Parts: sequence; structure tokens; C-alpha cells
Amino acid sequence: MNCLIHSFKHTRIQTTLALLLAVFLSGCSSNPYRAGYPVDHQWTVLPVAAPSEEASIQVELLLTRTLTEHGVTNPHHPPQSWVDDQTKVLRDAHKLKNASQWARQHGIPLGLTGVVDNWSQDAANRPQVTITLKLLDISSGNTLWTTTGSSEGQPGAPISDVAQTLITTLLDSLPMAQASQASNSWFSLPSWTTLSGERVPFQ
Repeated sequence: MNCLIHSFKHTRIQTTLALLLAVFLSGCSSNPYRAGYPVDHQWTVLPVAAPSEEASIQVELLLTRTLTEHGVTNPHHPPQSWVDDQTKVLRDAHKLKNASQWARQHGIPLGLTGVVDNWSQDAANRPQVTITLKLLDISSGNTLWTTTGSSEGQPGAPISDVAQTLITTLLDSLPMAQASQASNSWFSLPSWTTLSGERVPFQ
């Protein structure tokens, strides 16, 4: 009987340790930004693909301004790279690649970029803007967050004003947090575990 009790306790301890290990590994592999993207990390505004160079520059400036309004301090800007490719699609892709490489070399973790799908005025002189925004993990190149939106202004309204309103609305949906708040969401070790290697017996 005592042997059965001892075996049961041993199995229960093994099961508990296995469950705790699974929880620990799950916590380590989960998204470190699940509490929000820290505004006090380094950010960069990457090149934006647009129908014209003027639209690209305007949107990049608007992204910088809006990120600052959302709490990001001094978003970085990669140096401009001149790419001689026959097609605009390839030029935009190479500019983004070069800028991402620059950000990676400077240890910048987060990069905001976008694609302007529409930057025009209709027959009634109403400005129309459609933008897709993407937040990239610079180290891996993976897309962390993306959203798309369209907006239309009154006849004669500056297209930059319409774009600014749209970008502000889109970035309002981007979850942001202070680094201290983000770090609080990380998995914490159980109280009976110590970092010094000291072993605490089960009660």
C-alpha cells in the first residue's frame, strides 16, 4: 500500500513538472508584443510605395508625425537609396529592402511602411486616398500588423489632409504600450522557483 502511495505521489510530481514546463515554454514562445508595441522602443519609417514620389514622401512624413503623436519618440528615417531598376515595383521593393537592412544594422526593432493604392482626385475634384499600412519586425522581416483603409474628402480639399485623417484613424487601431507595461505581460516564474539555482522543496 505504501509503495502504491509513493508511486502515485511520484507520478503526480512528474505530471505537475511536465505541465509547468509546458506553460513555461508556451510563455517563452508567445508573441513578445502581445501587450502592445512599445512606444519607447526604436522605430523607423520605411519607404512607402506610392503612385508618385511626391505621394511617397508625403505619406512618410505623415506617418512620422502620427507616430510621434501616438507617443513614439523621434522615429528614425533610413538614408535614401537610389535604385536603378526598369520597373517601379522593383525599385520600391529594393528601396524597402535597403532601408530594412539599414535598420537591422542599427538595431532598430520596429519598422512602419505602407502601400498607397490610390492617391487621386475624381471628376468632382474630390481627393481620394487608399492606404495599406504594415508594421514589420526588422530582424525577421515578418509582418506584425497590417490594415487598409480608404477616405474621400470634400471637393477642393487638400489630399494631404485626407491622408492625414486616414493615417491617424488607421494607426489608432495599432496596439501600443510603454515598455514597462509590455514587460509586465511576460511569463513570470512560479514563486517556488529561484534564479540562484536554490531548490525549494514541494510542500
